[in-house]
Amino acid sequence: MRNVTMVAIGVLQFLAPLQMIRASEMVIFRNPGDGNLRPWVVTWTRLEGAAFVAMGLGRDRIAAPPRAVFALFGVPALVAPRRFFGLMRRLVYADPDALEMRRGFVLLARLFGLAYLLLGIGRYPRKERDD
Repeated sequence: MRNVTMVAIGVLQFLAPLQMIRASEMVIFRNPGDGNLRPWVVTWTRLEGAAFVAMGLGRDRIAAPPRAVFALFGVPALVAPRRFFGLMRRLVYADPDALEMRRGFVLLARLFGLAYLLLGIGRYPRKERDD
């Protein structure tokens, strides 16, 4: 089930990156849509989607480099979510001060960080194979 979910999320991110970004903004910000995305963000979202697909399909050789990136993003999001997402907001948006984080944001940020860390180090529940 985990693999199907990862592939589905990856395909959505790859095929509809802007819609996925806008959906994330609705969860994270009080005023979604008020910020102007930098041009590279859509491409990054597509790359992230491709990484999810590779990991979901079990392509470990292809997915190894993205795993390291997931872990690198996961640790600071888990440990220092306000600082990390403040920096990310500045990198992703041309006008970062136009966006206000939601009240429960810290918990969501920590969950995001934990999920990305676990994806990055490959420590998630695995189904035993009958080889």
